[in-house]
Amino acid sequence: MNTKKMIMTAAVLMAAAYGFSDGKLSVNFAFGTQKNAFDYPNEKQVYGITLGELKDIVKNGGVHPAVPMQNIDEKALVSESDAKKILEDGKVDIEEIHTYAANGNPYFQFCLGRCYEHGQQVEKNYEEAVTWYTLSAEQGYRMAQNNLACMYLDGNGVPKDAAKAIYWFEKAAEKGDAFGYLNIGEMYQEGNGLPQDYKKALEYYNKAAAMDAPEAYDCIGHMYELGLGLSQSDKKAFKNFKKAAELDYAPCQYDVGVAYRDGIGVRKNLKEAKRWFSRAAEKSFEKAKIALEELQ
Repeated sequence: MNTKKMIMTAAVLMAAAYGFSDGKLSVNFAFGTQKNAFDYPNEKQVYGITLGELKDIVKNGGVHPAVPMQNIDEKALVSESDAKKILEDGKVDIEEIHTYAANGNPYFQFCLGRCYEHGQQVEKNYEEAVTWYTLSAEQGYRMAQNNLACMYLDGNGVPKDAAKAIYWFEKAAEKGDAFGYLNIGEMYQEGNGLPQDYKKALEYYNKAAAMDAPEAYDCIGHMYELGLGLSQSDKKAFKNFKKAAELDYAPCQYDVGVAYRDGIGVRKNLKEAKRWFSRAAEKSFEKAKIALEELQ
């Protein structure tokens, strides 16, 4: 089975970006293909899997660096023959994923949870997704902890439970996962499962920013842009968007280009606008390609 049809490449990190977009708030979603929307706030930060990541895991014997080797039963490790198969022809099927997941491999438990959550290679089943995410999360796998928290937040496969969502987001954050902090910040910002509190939202966004998560600078910049919980400032909004852009975050590279083009929070500079649009366009960010063509 071609892995391009599988979750390893079909699902990627879901990222949300805020910023300047032709005078309107723009929220750009990335989940396999680029989509645009104008509904605030951002979507939850959810983890997916790439083939490259899978290969790295296989090279490490089926163990993710975030999971100590001593915590893994030998039966859960990827065999040398299976590792060779995956690395040489890039093929892996749902039965293989299930075998390693059932043997206790937290990475493949996470993979299987994603398959069930999105109905990829198996029939969609939120309850099964929660089961496998939980098994992986309880072994300390941060990506599973984050995604399990999202299931509790949305009530998918389990009753909605903001307290459990926060618990697992915090667990992920303790493992060095910025998305955990970002998602709690979003809960506070929107009053989703928590009392709306812009200052608390900013507190969690700052924690994620301390981990150099570009999405965090993006969120902070947006709060400055709209004056949410702090004084409105286009200059400070731009400063944060630029930090995200410098971390190679394409949506904010586009936003910085817009700011330079229109003189929002920074002196108008078409040369700089072209430079930032070009950087975003190189990553196939469609709106940047269009903006760049308009400036030619």
